[in-house]
Amino acid sequence: VPSRDLLDQISAFIEKRRLITAKVQVGKPRYRDCTVRLTVSLKPGATADRAKADIRDKVKKLLHPLKGGPKQDGWPFGRDVGKADLYPVVEGVDGVDRVTDLAIIDDTRRLAVENLKLNEDELPHVVEIDVVDRG
Repeated sequence: VPSRDLLDQISAFIEKRRLITAKVQVGKPRYRDCTVRLTVSLKPGATADRAKADIRDKVKKLLHPLKGGPKQDGWPFGRDVGKADLYPVVEGVDGVDRVTDLAIIDDTRRLAVENLKLNEDELPHVVEIDVVDRG
């Protein structure tokens, strides 16, 4: 979350460069809380604790507001989070054979969704990542 000082600096920087007819509004992003629940099947010999930790790390990195996203330059404002975003990341973790179940929970609505819909000023905030190994 940016500090008030940082927001003021950004606003002053843009203000000096904006078109006279443009209106600039700088504010803190809004976050949409979500939970990711995964059931995975691990490859023989894979360490469950290590694989689960790596899955959590990769999902957090993907959805990170500054370092995540498809190009790893921050999750774009207003870009929905879909299961299709998560499957390749999780299946790319060492030791994961396949994802057998994946749920995205919109914590605001307390509802499992195919895509976490975000408004244009929202970013995803992962509250919890629950990983179960089905062997």
